Amino acid sequence: MNIVLLNDTDGRENIGCRLTSSTLKQQIRATFGSPLTPVSLSPFPWYFGKGRKTGNVWRNGLGTFLSASRSSQTDRFIAWLTQLARQEYGNDAVTATMSTDLAIFHPEGSISNYHDASRIINLLSLPLLACIHGISTFTMNGTFPIYPSHDRRYQIIQTFLRACRFVALRDRIAAGHYGVTFMPDSAIMHELSTGPAASRPYVLITTGANLSKRMNVEVAKAALRFCDDHQLKPLVLTKKHQDLKAIRADVLHRKGQFIEQATLQEAETWIAQCALHIGGRYHMALFSLLLDVPSVLMMTNTHKNRWLAEEFNGIALATTPEDIQETATSVFGKQDGQAGRMRESLQKAQSCFHQGIRQASNAATPLTLGPRPSPPHADYCQALIRQLRWTDFVQYWPFGVRIHL
Repeated sequence: MNIVLLNDTDGRENIGCRLTSSTLKQQIRATFGSPLTPVSLSPFPWYFGKGRKTGNVWRNGLGTFLSASRSSQTDRFIAWLTQLARQEYGNDAVTATMSTDLAIFHPEGSISNYHDASRIINLLSLPLLACIHGISTFTMNGTFPIYPSHDRRYQIIQTFLRACRFVALRDRIAAGHYGVTFMPDSAIMHELSTGPAASRPYVLITTGANLSKRMNVEVAKAALRFCDDHQLKPLVLTKKHQDLKAIRADVLHRKGQFIEQATLQEAETWIAQCALHIGGRYHMALFSLLLDVPSVLMMTNTHKNRWLAEEFNGIALATTPEDIQETATSVFGKQDGQAGRMRESLQKAQSCFHQGIRQASNAATPLTLGPRPSPPHADYCQALIRQLRWTDFVQYWPFGVRIHL
């Protein structure tokens, strides 16, 4: 079975992105394959729509939006979406997707509460194109923000999800909101090469997705105070470590560590030596959970940290940096039975993941046995076109450089 994975995050700097994507690929290969139908998995990253060429695609697509003829509009929309997908994912990704047995879209945490419709279309360009051409498409291992049902961002996402053959989101809150299967984040299936260390002298300090630099520094300073109160040493290991350069000297003065880059193996070794994690990184909280390290998290760019606190023992939310000290005392590892409760909630989630990945594998089994499903009707393209606005296109005028309207 030929499978493409769209929005592979294994090549990013962020440790959490590498953790979840590498583990997802391992699970797909292990679960979807069989002696009769071995899996050939081709991963492709998303390029974030940052370049001027993406702006030019949007700018040049205004004619599609204004086309009066319905049939012409549909054909022009598909041609425009193909051009956008080539810019967002690359020519090789588009070619591979058009000939694959199964396309698996991996949303991860690529969409935040504040992102607009054009960002969503950029991310969904190739998965949408796969659906339009009748390629069986799964969506797995991601979070979508909880947009209200009248919001066109919600409507774009739902239009896409309805065309997918299987959908499972990684948190209960989003899965319930969009009416799809819940399958926990694949990061919880990471196979550890080590266990919790006998000595835990550190507190892991991370930044938060889309938190301001000022807020990241305030959270880190609260973590330093916790270190001082409990005779622990700070360990900075996070994306956006640049935000915390202002406290680097304070970290080193306390005989701590300020680590700018690490492999998964190196990160695992460091986290295993931590007594607590304080910060905002969603996947670092899951990595910590695997090693019996509790977390105190701030809310960040979506609801995902709230879900972690609701789902897992040993993970708690702090409303403000001033609340971190009090919140930390509720999960700090000295409580009787804390590690056991954390492992129990983790094992429940792992069991749920096994159930979800088997369900996905069962949905994929018929794909190699019969003809390709019929592609969605032209009405599907029209439903997408209706979600577009002229402002989506003209925000890139006149030169393809984005302006915010």
